Amino acid sequence: MRSLKEQGGLPVWLALGVLCAYLFTALPPLWMIGSAAFAGVFFLLRTATRWVAVAILACCWTLWQFEQVLEDRLEPSLSGKTVAVNGLVSSIPQIYPD
Repeated sequence: MRSLKEQGGLPVWLALGVLCAYLFTALPPLWMIGSAAFAGVFFLLRTATRWVAVAILACCWTLWQFEQVLEDRLEPSLSGKTVAVNGLVSSIPQIYPD
């Protein structure tokens, strides 16, 4: 049986797993992502299926990261309200003559 290195290498299967996450039209629930990750760990045990495991785990990781980004949103109680923000402008872009 060919090793993971001979089957295209780790970076290819990682990239494939990440790109597969972009095919989802909606995020699956976390229990489904966790179940798929568990299956990916199970596939790591056999040499013949390690490339599948790498792709599954990369896809699960990417989907979990998508979920984390979506949770980091504005609180619903602040939606539609005007909020004062203080800041400091350190520089203003300038146009230089040619």
